[in-house]
Amino acid sequence: MLPWSRGTSPRVKHGAYNDDCHMDVIADGTGLMEMEKTRDFPRLRSNTTRKKSRGQSIVEFMVLLPLLVMMLSGLIEFGFMLNFYLDLIDGAREIARYGANLDPLLADDLDLTCQYTTYFYRILPCMADQVFSEQVVLNPATDDLVLEILVRPAAPHKELADRVAASGPCSIAAKLVGLQELIVSLAMGEDSATKILSFAETLTEQWCRCLRGAGLDVIVFDSVVAPPMLSPAMYHQAILPLHKKIMSLLADLGQTDRPLIIGGQTTPIVSDLVNSGATMIICDFTENANAFAAALGSDTTIQVRRNVNPQILFGDDDKLLNSARQLAADLALFPRPIAGTGILSYDSNPLKLQVFHDLLGKCVG
Repeated sequence: MLPWSRGTSPRVKHGAYNDDCHMDVIADGTGLMEMEKTRDFPRLRSNTTRKKSRGQSIVEFMVLLPLLVMMLSGLIEFGFMLNFYLDLIDGAREIARYGANLDPLLADDLDLTCQYTTYFYRILPCMADQVFSEQVVLNPATDDLVLEILVRPAAPHKELADRVAASGPCSIAAKLVGLQELIVSLAMGEDSATKILSFAETLTEQWCRCLRGAGLDVIVFDSVVAPPMLSPAMYHQAILPLHKKIMSLLADLGQTDRPLIIGGQTTPIVSDLVNSGATMIICDFTENANAFAAALGSDTTIQVRRNVNPQILFGDDDKLLNSARQLAADLALFPRPIAGTGILSYDSNPLKLQVFHDLLGKCVG
């Protein structure tokens, strides 16, 4: 006899599930019947929840998609910008290196004709070779380099634009290839140093022509040539001929006052500076005025600007007075002296400078 045929209530066999997720239930003792599992409804509710969750994820993704696209586009554009920037930097270095060392990248038998190559670093030396072999002409009407400087101020302030600085050939060459590399190349007697200096001298000449064409006087600055940077023999052999050409050009262009500003230890090259064609040279505050005057000799045609240390402007009144007395004594050593200072910093006190000027006037008088 079956255990459930005694009038007992049907009992569920817990855990007796078949493959269709149904369970067997005893109906009445005469047989078995199937009844859907009571967990079918929670399963249907779970499917509905998952569908809603997927829809929410799609909506969130669509909301964030424009932001992600913008961020990705920004990264790509920044990459292009950085690449162009590095190309420009590398290009400038390659041209300067080529100008200093003639042919650092290419074999001797490589054709330098620009139209026959598309390789970036081969085009640059080719372009540099063309530039160095042709005369450089600066046009103040079109070249951005000179436009702002050549704009003359209004008539009441016209005197402010009467004199404009021009970098000397050695200063330009040092900026292009590096001062240390230039000095080593000069010391070794390499032709590359002569070539880059000649190119720099051409730039200085054209700049002087522009300034003189605008009615301005030129002050040539080339302090990097002062010993001990360059030896006196090196200056005499390599740099003095370039300074002579520039001073001769200024004379031909009608400039009577031709300052050649070379600060530092210039006593060993005083005789060369006098022979450069300049009408004014500097005895810097680092130099001994007596030794400089002795090296100058009996020349009475050239003006000597004796510089005072600009640091005295940060001292007290006693220091200003002592410096004024010493400068007055130094000026008396030269036949045509000019009083000046070294480079003044932006935090220099103009009132102190005026006080020093008045004290120097009293000491000289």
